[in-house]
Amino acid sequence: MSRKKKLTGTIDDYPLVQVRWFDCLASNEWMSIPKAIRLKPAVCYSLGYKLIQTREKITIFADYSQDEDGLEVGNLNTIPAAWVQDVTEITFK
Repeated sequence: MSRKKKLTGTIDDYPLVQVRWFDCLASNEWMSIPKAIRLKPAVCYSLGYKLIQTREKITIFADYSQDEDGLEVGNLNTIPAAWVQDVTEITFK
């Protein structure tokens, strides 16, 4: 049984962001060539805390647990950077 690695810091170290990104669009229906050419990638929105953003990827997490042992994260999404259109930090007044 492996032990989970805990992150250091608190949830305040990770900004809440909305990521707008493209995803592939697949279809298994018959269609004309002109209709197939008009297909576009799906525009997707993901909301979560930004764990890391590099030239290759962005990883966000939606859930976390924090106790005396530190911070653990769950429900992670890793999106290729080439698919990311923009990342908007969300702040509350």
